[in-house]
Amino acid sequence: MAQGNSIDLGSIQVHKSVIEEIIDAAIRDMEGVSLVEEKLSGTIFRLLGKKKYPGISIKTLDEGQLSVEVKVIVRYGLNIPETARQIQDTIKMSLDKTVDLDLKNINVNIHGIERGRR
Repeated sequence: MAQGNSIDLGSIQVHKSVIEEIIDAAIRDMEGVSLVEEKLSGTIFRLLGKKKYPGISIKTLDEGQLSVEVKVIVRYGLNIPETARQIQDTIKMSLDKTVDLDLKNINVNIHGIERGRR
């Protein structure tokens, strides 16, 4: 169907695993922040060639919007509320740059503090 100068060629679907990979890459680029580690079952999935992100949860809401939840570990000494806002901003920018999604919210759950080794 033609509308103005554009032609509608169909729909584009992005799998949740692609969104998880984008979020994972965005968080890995941040200093002092890491996703919650995978458990033994996640390690087995990874060895079989399947990636699993236990620290990322994506839900599709009724209105077609997405709700993202990330579980992270933050390095000791960082301001937690400021770091959580930076995580939200980084994820939003990464998703806006790569895929056109309707995000409702990005929830950040701090699951631990990582202390440096002595």
